[in-house]
Amino acid sequence: MTLINKLPRLWGMETNNQTEIMSQSFAHLEDRLGELLALGRTLKQENASLRRQNEKLLEERSTFNLTKNQVKSQVESLVSRLKLMEST
Repeated sequence: MTLINKLPRLWGMETNNQTEIMSQSFAHLEDRLGELLALGRTLKQENASLRRQNEKLLEERSTFNLTKNQVKSQVESLVSRLKLMEST
């Protein structure tokens, strides 16, 4: 006799209908647990993907800021030379 079949007797339930209801409840819980586990795996994969994407964007931002600072320096140098040429 399986545990599911023993449970109704442990709780004082003797009918087959009650056993069937419990079996269906356990099956439903098992299905729902499977769905939740699958969702957890999906969320874990999405989270890892988003973390990689975030890391890539941070690297791109760093590169952009470095390039921006180099261009700014070049423009400032060019403006200084133009002012010097203008004053002579």
